Amino acid sequence: MEYKRATRFLLFALLAAMQVAAYPGIAGQENARPDIIRRFEARFAYLDSLIFSVGSPDPDTAGHGMALDNEVFPVPVSDSLTPLDSAYAERLRWQERAYKNKTGLQLSGQAYYRFDHAIGFDEDDAVSRYDGKIQAELRWYFLQSSVFKRKGYLEEIRLKGEIEQSSKKKESFGASVYRQREFFRFLHDSMISGVMLHRIENLDLLYEANRYLLANENISSDELLAIIDDKAEAERSLAALSGRFPFADDLSDVPAFAVRVDTAALIAHIGQSQNDMRLFDLRIRLLQQQERNTSYWSRFNLAPFVRYSYYIRPDLPNTSNIDAGISFTIPVSGESCVQKKVLRAEQDVLWAERDRLGMQISDRIRYMSEEIERLNRAIEGECLRIGELKKYIAGRTLAYGNRIGEYNIVARLKEYNAYLRCMEKLIEFQYRRNCRLMDLQELLVDGSILRYCVAGPFKGTANKQER
Repeated sequence: MEYKRATRFLLFALLAAMQVAAYPGIAGQENARPDIIRRFEARFAYLDSLIFSVGSPDPDTAGHGMALDNEVFPVPVSDSLTPLDSAYAERLRWQERAYKNKTGLQLSGQAYYRFDHAIGFDEDDAVSRYDGKIQAELRWYFLQSSVFKRKGYLEEIRLKGEIEQSSKKKESFGASVYRQREFFRFLHDSMISGVMLHRIENLDLLYEANRYLLANENISSDELLAIIDDKAEAERSLAALSGRFPFADDLSDVPAFAVRVDTAALIAHIGQSQNDMRLFDLRIRLLQQQERNTSYWSRFNLAPFVRYSYYIRPDLPNTSNIDAGISFTIPVSGESCVQKKVLRAEQDVLWAERDRLGMQISDRIRYMSEEIERLNRAIEGECLRIGELKKYIAGRTLAYGNRIGEYNIVARLKEYNAYLRCMEKLIEFQYRRNCRLMDLQELLVDGSILRYCVAGPFKGTANKQER
C-alpha cells in the first residue's frame, strides 16, 4: 500500500512539473493543467485501442499480407469486343468487298453524225461512205482487276486495317492505365490521410502542451518551433491529397508483402507482344507484302477487247461489224524495280528502329524491376520497424498502467507519432511500388503484369519468425 501511494505521489509530482498549455478560451492555468492531462490520458487510451485492436496480428508478423490478385490490383485489360472494334471489322469487310468487285472490265463507246455528207472514207467508194456511226467496246484489264494477285492485295488491306486498329487500341489502353493510376492514388490518399489525421491530432495536443510549458519557462522554444514546423508540413501534405477522408479506425497493421518480377520472362513476352513492337512487326509485314505486290506487270496494260460498230449510210443499207483483239501498253522504265528496293530499304529502317526500341524496353524493365526490389527492401524495413515500435508501445502501455517508472507524457505521445510516421512511410512505399508496377503494365496490352509477379513474405521477416 505504501509503495502504491509513493508511486502515485511521484506520478502526480511529475505531471505537476509538466505544466501543459490550455486553449486561449480556458481561464486560469490551474484549471488548464488537469484538463490537458485528461486529454493526454484519453488520447493514449484511444490510440491503444486502435493499435491493439481485437484480432490484430502479432507484432512479429504484422504487415505481411499475401493478397496480390486482381481484386487488390485490378487489371486494365479487356478482351471484350468494343463498339470501335466492331466498327473497324465492318469497315474492313466493306474494303475487302470493294476490292473483290474490282473486275477490270471497262465499257466505252461513241456515237456521231456527219453534217457534211460529201466527206467519206473514199469519195470513189460508195460502200465506205456513211453519215453516222455508233460504236461500243468492252475491254478487260485483267492485270488491274482483283483476279491478279488477289490474295496479296487483300492481305495488304487487312494489314493496313490492323495497323490502324492497333494504334487506336494503344490510345484507349493508355487511358485505362491512367484510370488505374487514379485508383491507386485514391487508395493511397485515403489510407495515408486516415493515419495522418491522427498524427496531426497528436501534434495539436503537443503544440498546446508546449505552448503552456513555454509560457511558464519550463522548456526552450526550440522544441515548440519543431512541432510547429512538423504540424505545418503534415497539414500541407494533407491538403495536397485528392479529397477529404475520415480518420483511420484501425492502426494495428498495414498489409504488406514482397513483390518480385520475372524479368527474363517479361522481356521475352514483351519482345513479341508489346504494342509498339507489334506495330513495327505489322508495318514490316505490310512493306513485305507491298514489295510482293509490286511488279512490272502491275504497270503493264494488257486488255482483250470486243468492239461493235454500226454505220448509217446514205446510199446503201446500214451495216455493222464486230471486232475482237488485244490492246496493250508497255511501260519503258525501271520504276517497279527501284520501288522494290525502296520498300526493302524502308524495311531495314523499321528493323533497326525495332531493335533499338527492344533495347530501350529491356533497359526500362530491368530498371523498374530494380526499383521494385529497392522498394521491397524499404517496405520490409518499415514493417520490421512498425513491429518493433508496436511491441515497444505495448510495453510502455503496460508499464504506464502498472505505474512502474516515471513517464513524460509529451515524450509518450511522440512515440505514438513515430509509429504513425512509420505507417505513413509504409503506405507511401507501397504506392510507389504500385506505380512502378503500372509502368510495367503500360508495356502489356494482352494480359496482367501480375502474370509475371510473385508475391511472398519478406526474407528478413521469415527468418525472424523462425527464430
